Amino acid sequence: FDIKLKDNINIQDSNKNNLLATNTALIAGVSQDFSIKVNSKLEISQKAFYSNQSGISNFGPIPPKSSEQTTYVVTWQAKNYANDVKNVKVKAVLPQGVSLTGFISPESELSRFTLDSASRQLIWSIGDVKAGQIIEPMSFQVSITPQNSEQGSVIDLIGQAIISGEDQFTSLVVSNTASGINTNLPDDSIYSNKGTVQ
Repeated sequence: FDIKLKDNINIQDSNKNNLLATNTALIAGVSQDFSIKVNSKLEISQKAFYSNQSGISNFGPIPPKSSEQTTYVVTWQAKNYANDVKNVKVKAVLPQGVSLTGFISPESELSRFTLDSASRQLIWSIGDVKAGQIIEPMSFQVSITPQNSEQGSVIDLIGQAIISGEDQFTSLVVSNTASGINTNLPDDSIYSNKGTVQ
């Protein structure tokens, strides 16, 4: 038989590590206990803003204009719900026409944040994350200069973010995703839906 666990389990702080699901089956008067290891759940939040974030100021026209530079801040935050997880990384593809400005906050994350120039894949190497740990947000600035051919369209700022790591209790790789973001900035209440290139 199969048992489907809830997607979101309310876990007490004292029980976050080495999570087990237990069940007792009673058939024809015979009782049997079952226990199975439960994977942790990693979560990655990906948001983009024109409003100033984490001490990084943006500039340029909103809505964006062809042949003029506009900058945005992308913020990542990671969370681990249960079990210690090793070698946690966040990856996302930086679309063509989007570039990094070099501004990152906090600056201490600069050594763990890389761009593969060939694949245009951004990688944030977080490392080991304890059970129940929420990682401090990391923000970086990106820049676009729309082309005349992009007038009337919105521009992708960053692709889907993927977080993954090795669950130290189940010995399996766990992962999760967050949607890509374009210049319509759904999370910026001041500048949302102002992403169509003029």
